[in-house]
Amino acid sequence: MTSQSQDLGWTFDGFDVGTLEIAGKKELENYESFLEEYSTQLRCIENALDEYFEEAWDFTLDPVSLQLAPSEQATLLTLVRTDHKIFNKVILVFAALCSEVMELRHKAVTKFYYPLVMYGEGGRLEDGVLQDGEAQLMMGRMVPVLQDLANFVGRIHDLVRHTLQQLAAFYSAENSRTVMQSQGIVLQTVFEAIGDALAILITLDEIFKAGDTFREHWAQYKRVVKSIRGAPAEYGLEDTKLRSLEKILLTLEGKLMDGRVLKNCLVQIFDVQHVDVSKNLLLNDIFLASMRNIFLQLDSRIGEQNEMTQRHRLVGLCGLLALHFSIFNIVDKKFSKQVWDVYKKLPAVYLVGDLIWFPNEFMWNTITYFCQLLDKKTTQLVDPARVNYFNTLTQGIVRTCQSMYIEVSSWMIRMESALKATKESSAVRQRASLFLNGLLSAYRITHYVKTMMNYHSHMRKPMTKSTLLHLCKLLELLKSIQFTFHRCSLNVTDFTYYIVQTYQADIISIIEGGIARITAMQQTRYSDKSLDTVAALQLMKTLLNGPGTRERRLVVSLAFHFLNQPKVLNGEEMSNIHGILKKMEAISELQLRVREVCDCGFLYWHKEVLVPLYLADLYSNPPDAHRLHYIFTCLSDCVPIMKCSKHLETPATLLCVFEQEIDGYLKMQVLDKLCQEIETDLRLHSHLHLQLDDRNPFKVGLKNLNHFLEVKPVRFF
Repeated sequence: MTSQSQDLGWTFDGFDVGTLEIAGKKELENYESFLEEYSTQLRCIENALDEYFEEAWDFTLDPVSLQLAPSEQATLLTLVRTDHKIFNKVILVFAALCSEVMELRHKAVTKFYYPLVMYGEGGRLEDGVLQDGEAQLMMGRMVPVLQDLANFVGRIHDLVRHTLQQLAAFYSAENSRTVMQSQGIVLQTVFEAIGDALAILITLDEIFKAGDTFREHWAQYKRVVKSIRGAPAEYGLEDTKLRSLEKILLTLEGKLMDGRVLKNCLVQIFDVQHVDVSKNLLLNDIFLASMRNIFLQLDSRIGEQNEMTQRHRLVGLCGLLALHFSIFNIVDKKFSKQVWDVYKKLPAVYLVGDLIWFPNEFMWNTITYFCQLLDKKTTQLVDPARVNYFNTLTQGIVRTCQSMYIEVSSWMIRMESALKATKESSAVRQRASLFLNGLLSAYRITHYVKTMMNYHSHMRKPMTKSTLLHLCKLLELLKSIQFTFHRCSLNVTDFTYYIVQTYQADIISIIEGGIARITAMQQTRYSDKSLDTVAALQLMKTLLNGPGTRERRLVVSLAFHFLNQPKVLNGEEMSNIHGILKKMEAISELQLRVREVCDCGFLYWHKEVLVPLYLADLYSNPPDAHRLHYIFTCLSDCVPIMKCSKHLETPATLLCVFEQEIDGYLKMQVLDKLCQEIETDLRLHSHLHLQLDDRNPFKVGLKNLNHFLEVKPVRFF
């Protein structure tokens, strides 16, 4: 071509050659930019449609789960070993009783609460009404559950009675003289365990009280059984078996219905031969002292920034107050009024499902002396204060949502950035504070949302759209905390054991100082009480040199109550040990507590109102399309609850109904609208040659729906 151009008389200077090179490079850059952009789009599509590896696995699948709770194969018998044989027996008895209460509390939540609160859901309907005979079939499937529940309740009654009898024997005058000095020893951990057991009974009473459908079906089932009595042979039943069934139903009704779960526990006989509970004045004093201590610890933290499970402990405290009056028939007017006035800080407590519990109503209806203790004016202040409390929460929800958003966001940033530091002592304490701050934020959010939503549902008071949407944002923050702990689970696992060991070392250093002081005191003055204190200090030191299991923490807490001898540990040291033990408990159970506090299964009873409203608002704000994962993660927490249902042939029936309902909301509020707008946009684009309405985005606005198309797959269950 060069020779041809020269023949024609054309010449090319150097400048033209450089221009061609620049143009070629420019085209090459454009092509590289196109390839990079196209590969990015393909990668996004692949990530949206397929699985991919990250530093943390997908929360919704979680194929490999790390269990952080410390465990060991040692029993209480092997843990409690000192040279003081009597002290060993005392600790073993109360540790075994408290440990059983913990197991019963777990069993109540996992086996009995949810089958009862879920009763009546998902039955076969015909024109909006249950089919004939369906109610009787549902109740018939629940009879075995009720039999197990009756045995479970009976076990709690026995456990409460045996624990009080053991306390009466420990605090008896004969024991103090001949066996072991018990004066001044306040076994608060044991009374807290009794309160936990009574809280289970109170919760069961509230479940049966709120179960209108359950009571209706129970009456229908009894009528069917009664109608069969006339001709049992026609139904293939023997008369003896029918009479046995009627007796079982009568027994179940007497043990479980009409608020008798707690009442039967309070009226049982506690006095036995050689152990007089009701006339033990020292036990009465210790009982009152324990309740005062529990109340002071609850009252100082309820509604505050550092509140965790205190409001649930309030249920047990009210049960203890009722039990104390039932046994001793003694009234502490000042303390009773202090407990009554708790409504000023917390008028209602969330229990389970959609149940809300009012402490003042319980005390008024269960503890008879409140009718004489309080005047009419005092009782009339409760309802206005309750209404004002929830009005204040509603009015401040915007401010609460904003402050929690800033708090959780800053915590997430610190959580992501701080876990890569060294494991020095100061760094470990910073991580401990960071973990506890996240847990406290989760507790504040869950207390706020559960109390607000279930109170309005109980009182049949509607909430505004703005209030509901702000509550949804708080739920998103709650799940963000859970996701952050999960995303950092490997580092959290690594640091958890360093934190527990640091706390154990802090307590051991205090204990060693106490051992040195009491050893010096024994050289000048010997006493049996000092032997108990030495045994308690040695036992605590031994158990703290090991994993922070639940059994070790329980025994350490019991031994801690025996450190009451003067000049061994001062008030500040005792307070430090108590505070460190609480922190160690929270860190040791961090994974379990995060899972429990971030559980949103209660949304099952609010899904008809909340889900459509949330999805409609989400569709009106396409940039927030990624929030879809949060609400579906919240709703997936309802699945384990539904799987606990026993009144249907299989829980799969209820799961299918739930899935269809949520899919219907999603289709109606998001998918149908999205498909319609995409179809409209494509149709208008294909008719651009026609005269259409002005589509200038600067004039009519632009709704970018690409955000919905870029959302990763949403896994429900």
